Amino acid sequence: MKKKIIISLVVILILVASLVGFLVHRRNAILQIALNDAGLTRSQVYDVDVEREHGVYEVDFETWEHEYHYIIDVNTKEVLHSGFDY
Repeated sequence: MKKKIIISLVVILILVASLVGFLVHRRNAILQIALNDAGLTRSQVYDVDVEREHGVYEVDFETWEHEYHYIIDVNTKEVLHSGFDY
């Protein structure tokens, strides 16, 4: 009985780790779309925030000169809106 419980817990932990890895990969892919559009690299930005709401990703990040905001379609990965503030 204990062996089955341990095996079940290990399987659950592997599934959770896989899901977390998938979500981190997707977040990084979405961020990269915005960075490419802005002509920036990951090392040039800080205070990164990527959220998924209402069928779009909202991506915000800062450089030393600007605060950027992007809206990216969840399905097509198309940039729907981009902008920055000084």
